[in-house]
Amino acid sequence: MARPNVIVIMADQLKATALPIYGNPDVRTPVLDRFAEESVRYDLAFAAHPLCTPSRVSLWTGAYPHDHGVRTNEAQAPKSRDNYLRQFHQAGYRLALIGKNHCFGSEDLALFDEVEEFSHRGRTHASDARDDRFRSWLNTDAEFDRLWHAHPTPVPQEECPAARITEEASRFVRTAAEPFLLWMSLPEPHEPYYAPEPFASMYDPERIHLPEGALEDDTAEPVRRRLYRELCGFDDMDEASLRTAVATYYAMVSFVDSCIGRLLDTLTEADRDKDTIVVFLADHGDFAGERGLMVKCNSLIDALTRVPLVIRIPGIDAAGDTVADPVSLIDVMPTVAHIASVTAPTGSRGRVLPGLGIPTEARSAVFAEYGAGSPPMTYDQGVSRGHAQRDQLRPLLRAAEAEGRSKMVRTRRWKYIYDPMDPVDELYDMEADARELHNLAADPAHGGIVADMRRRLLDWSIRTEDAEPTALYFDPGDFSPRVEPHYAPFGA
Repeated sequence: MARPNVIVIMADQLKATALPIYGNPDVRTPVLDRFAEESVRYDLAFAAHPLCTPSRVSLWTGAYPHDHGVRTNEAQAPKSRDNYLRQFHQAGYRLALIGKNHCFGSEDLALFDEVEEFSHRGRTHASDARDDRFRSWLNTDAEFDRLWHAHPTPVPQEECPAARITEEASRFVRTAAEPFLLWMSLPEPHEPYYAPEPFASMYDPERIHLPEGALEDDTAEPVRRRLYRELCGFDDMDEASLRTAVATYYAMVSFVDSCIGRLLDTLTEADRDKDTIVVFLADHGDFAGERGLMVKCNSLIDALTRVPLVIRIPGIDAAGDTVADPVSLIDVMPTVAHIASVTAPTGSRGRVLPGLGIPTEARSAVFAEYGAGSPPMTYDQGVSRGHAQRDQLRPLLRAAEAEGRSKMVRTRRWKYIYDPMDPVDELYDMEADARELHNLAADPAHGGIVADMRRRLLDWSIRTEDAEPTALYFDPGDFSPRVEPHYAPFGA
């Protein structure tokens, strides 16, 4: 395909198992069901980090958070690090970001031919009466302070952020010069949990299936999840509230599905579907009822790291196929760039995705991580401060998110999570225990598995560290000095 157009559709905080194409019997997504039949679906796709900014930067750099350096939501894609956006710009692509950014700074944004930024509360710049009405409704609902609070919105769907973004993205698809790369970044189904009609009435909370183990008390949880549960008051959430939150989350998923349908219809009507690669994915997941929790925390379980990934490439013979090999979101843009004959940026560690008829090396395992290296917050420290300063809940959660450097390795069968600051490691047999309810890490019978997974983590950490080369005082070609060293080498 010569210089294809590219559309990357990103949902925010959508776990794979919230979708029927990944086995959820409760949710209705007719657009994505049909799209998957025309595409290649990846059954085990994982974010490199289950927070917005680190995951998004990993997608666009093709590198891991400890590699590109963005490990919190307060950072941006580094100016010093090349990325795929810059490479597509240099290749002559017309670029558009329509939706939630939470990734690029001003210098990279200047490369876009069109930027229409939206947050969870509407358009970020140049807002109008529709944004004012939507924000007014959100701001007057004090109950949204509860992370699990959810209900319908009186605001019509065409005034909600996802619909507004779809409207702008469809306009771009109809009018943009080719070749173009569109990043349509939807803020839903991220909290606050709300849904417009008719989606709000689509799911009866009493009829949905809660995730297995949602209402069980797990006293063997790692400190990071126990602290999140305590600080956010999830122990006070009853089953009715949990069901309402999950049902509303599902309603938001169906709303997102309808928005994707409108964009795909526009692509077909504009006769651009036959020369456009369309990627659908999410930046990370949501507990969405698992372990009786909502939203996300510094945990690396599948609910937060496993995301949908579906790619439609016109004319591909593998349409409708499912790929079982584990893959990472850092592999997405290397694959698209390969097809578009765009040069990969320096420091990209992703590889071409399997299942597309392109020579590549399938992954035997994928990796994810959390934390920015800050000191630990013990359970007692967090709880005592949280009770004393309830208005400091979000700063405490940010501090807990930044602690340490927990890491995950995931194969088809096994999941291992290691955090040197937490007394509880995690090992799960994903074939027998898909909800990760039975931690096997302390079981002597699985000591060999733990050792192998730790070896994989160590090997990955060593191979991917220090992507930016250290300045040398000698020429690596002939070892002749470049500058005088600041110290006397070898004790001279």
